[in-house]
Amino acid sequence: MRGFYFRNCARYCAPLFLAALIAGASAPVLAHEGHNHAAKARDAVAAKKPLKPAHKKSRTRWGADYFPNVPLINQDGKTVRFFDDLLKDKVVMINFIYTNCPDVCSVETARLLNVQNILGDRVGKDIFMYSITIDPDHDTPEVLKKYKEKYDVGPGWNFFTGKEDDILLLREKLGLYAEGLDAKGPSTDHNVSLVIGNQRTGKWMKRSPFDDPNFLATQVGSWLTNWRRPEDANSNTYANAPKLRNTTMGENVFRTRCSSCHSIGVRNFKSDGKRRLGPDLHGVVAKRERAWLHRWIAEPNKMLAEKDPLAMEIFEQYNKMPMPNLRLSKTEVDAVIEYMIEEDRLANEQQKATLRIKDVKPPVPKPIDGRFELVDSAGRTVTDASFRGKWMLVFFGYTFCPEVCPTTLNNIAETMNLLGPEARDVRPIFILVDPKRDLPSNLADYTAAFDQRIVGLTGSPSQVAAAAKSYNVFYQKIGKTEDYTMDHSAKVYLIGPDGRYVAQFSHKAGSEQMAARLKNILADSGRASRNSRAAKAQ
Repeated sequence: MRGFYFRNCARYCAPLFLAALIAGASAPVLAHEGHNHAAKARDAVAAKKPLKPAHKKSRTRWGADYFPNVPLINQDGKTVRFFDDLLKDKVVMINFIYTNCPDVCSVETARLLNVQNILGDRVGKDIFMYSITIDPDHDTPEVLKKYKEKYDVGPGWNFFTGKEDDILLLREKLGLYAEGLDAKGPSTDHNVSLVIGNQRTGKWMKRSPFDDPNFLATQVGSWLTNWRRPEDANSNTYANAPKLRNTTMGENVFRTRCSSCHSIGVRNFKSDGKRRLGPDLHGVVAKRERAWLHRWIAEPNKMLAEKDPLAMEIFEQYNKMPMPNLRLSKTEVDAVIEYMIEEDRLANEQQKATLRIKDVKPPVPKPIDGRFELVDSAGRTVTDASFRGKWMLVFFGYTFCPEVCPTTLNNIAETMNLLGPEARDVRPIFILVDPKRDLPSNLADYTAAFDQRIVGLTGSPSQVAAAAKSYNVFYQKIGKTEDYTMDHSAKVYLIGPDGRYVAQFSHKAGSEQMAARLKNILADSGRASRNSRAAKAQ
């Protein structure tokens, strides 16, 4: 289907480093063009001669002698220097937008909001997000502040303006300016790629902001920050890539274009209780005339300009956030509508099943005993007794999990780093609930991609079932094809050195929260142990 952005091969393709752009290599850039907004590949402008260095030589090639230290002004009116204040020794995500953009910028901002939500309170602490306007004449600090508030952007993500020549220089240096494409100004075209990098280590890469948010969060939150093992270049092959689930055109369009602002069949609020940018679409096809819905998806800007009553009602209800014209073809619009119909059907079936069992009282959960007998990546039998003397952080999941499992494993890996020397007493355990696909030979590479200290365990279906039962963990296969998924409990359990259950964490708990609570538990345990030894000595 027509391109809105290039489809990256994500984790299993080599990243496009900034070095290639700076060296003058021909590299693809992303753009939305004129009123067609079709994504095209353009060659980046050959970098101009670097400015004279005003700083000591950096530890990497991409230091103060390359990046210009131009002044910028944020949405609060504070003036900062690009290199000294925003870039030096930091992990950053940088993109260029303008607030009057009729379509792509709003979707891009909404998409990156998902990345910020996944990274949580790390944004503003060890990861920094910057959006720089390419229309400084219009986008004053006051305008940028309203734009930030409109999208409910959290702390750690700042919006900047400045002098037009300075911003142009930044775009050239970051490989986000294409001569001819951008020359006509923000009212026509601009590059919508995203640059992420670690200035201290010199690691830089260009991504599409429309990549999967969990993938982007993993790239900036783990690979760039060096707390997971560098991936073996020889393993990044298509032969080692997991089998991907086939998706329909409608689902693909919805996930890549619409899901940042809309949901289907869930509460119309985010996890923090705030309303989403757009309405939930469950039942929309049944409530709206097909012709009206088709036109609203295809050309919402025209319907708003015509002041269509229903369009205006939606516009007012959702914070006057105009629905962007994504320039979808008729085939794509029809595919999205068919996808919504199918999602409604599945949701209705699930609701009927829920109603049939609503009067059934759930059994009282048994105490968690933490016992298991499973198999590790080397095929050896391992039991809970194998980890006596260690604190176990136990999480159940599967390697084909698209979101919850990798996000939780990222949090566990970072928690281990935050524990520092105390991590030597903790052993993270990942128990797989999909023994059909998650074979012992697959486990080591998967868990090592997050942290080498994570132990992956699987086993026969009966062994996995027994382990899940001992933790009161629910899991269930969803789907009848080879592309099935697994529904499962997603808590993290803490088992003491004596094998007894101590506590549990929500999978939504951030790494700092988990690390702080673990440190308190370990400290209390240490004091109790010392007091016990002292009492025996008396």
